[in-house]
Amino acid sequence: MQWRWGVVQQGSAEVVVFPADRVVQGVGAGVAIVVAQQQFTAAVLSNCPPGLRPDVLSLYAEWTGLAGSLAWDARDHATSARLYTEAHIAATAWQSTVTRARRLRRRDRRWQRCETGAVTLLELERALIQLDEIEEAADVVGHSAELTDQNRSPRLAAAIIEGRHQLAPWADSRSVHELDQRLTARDIVVA
Repeated sequence: MQWRWGVVQQGSAEVVVFPADRVVQGVGAGVAIVVAQQQFTAAVLSNCPPGLRPDVLSLYAEWTGLAGSLAWDARDHATSARLYTEAHIAATAWQSTVTRARRLRRRDRRWQRCETGAVTLLELERALIQLDEIEEAADVVGHSAELTDQNRSPRLAAAIIEGRHQLAPWADSRSVHELDQRLTARDIVVA
């Protein structure tokens, strides 16, 4: 099969097709494979689910970079430069996607730890109430509320409000009044 020189549009990606007569000896078979893989990867990339996009984008960058190397071997330096640039752009997009995903995973883990810590503190509050340690119980609810600075989960806020309701019999105490002020400062409204 004779490859025509040019750029083929595959979805939103451009794919280079090399001419067989411009490729140096020994690389011709590799060119056909690389071009086919690049075209296939470009087609997959244009329709892939978001969860697979970073991996496919990385693969596309690799195939495009390899195609740039083959263009260099074929002494087509302009095409090689364009392909290297395209590979660099794809790799940068991949890195940006991976970095964003890692940041979101770290944030989710941090939020989960905060919520778990707050729930643990609220369980401690129940035990402290049973021991009639109301001042410490109110302080524990206040510490749970401080964790909402890092995690504004509605479930966490509801758990804190429930914790405050557990202290309703002692609403007139100084420690519960101070707790109410701490909750109000964090926009946690107890009805």
